[in-house]
Amino acid sequence: MIRSDRHQPWTLVPHLSGLALLGLVSKDLLMEESDLPGARFDRAFMLRAVLIGSRLTGASIVQATLTGAALEDVDLSGANLRGSLLNGAHLRGARFQGAQLADARFVNAVHAGADFKGALEMPEHLRAMLGPQ
Repeated sequence: MIRSDRHQPWTLVPHLSGLALLGLVSKDLLMEESDLPGARFDRAFMLRAVLIGSRLTGASIVQATLTGAALEDVDLSGANLRGSLLNGAHLRGARFQGAQLADARFVNAVHAGADFKGALEMPEHLRAMLGPQ
């Protein structure tokens, strides 16, 4: 289910391919356990988005800002996060295998338990924050 702070719930089918929410501005977006391969969130601004347990494989999240996002157990394998800001994101159990991370910024992120093995163009600040994996 997708729900925004406007109290107008939208129900998702269990699998929705190619969802495009370009330039989305959202507060308190709930998309828990959604199956959204290839979704597009380019230039989105999301405050306190909850994507726990969702599958966003191959998603495009380019130049987006996710502040305080709950991304626990999210599968971002093959996703493009180029130039995005994940400020205060909770990443426990998140998977970034093959994800494009060039110029992405992980500020105040809670990264313990996240899997960045195989991520592409990992920024130096993230590599330093993670230490040897």
